[in-house]
Amino acid sequence: MLDIQKHTEGEIDLPQWLSNQLMRAFYKKDLRQIKLLNDCWFFYHKAPGVEFDANNG
Repeated sequence: MLDIQKHTEGEIDLPQWLSNQLMRAFYKKDLRQIKLLNDCWFFYHKAPGVEFDANNG
């Protein structure tokens, strides 16, 4: 089941686990991890039929 909160047309929240990992990567200034997480988000965000829980991944 797709459980993502939408605020406005086309805008989707990051899952909490991804948000936490991104914040950790930015805090550590880990550019490799930031790029990897960003690529993962765009890959899964654009993939048709992908289902994930916004809080648990």
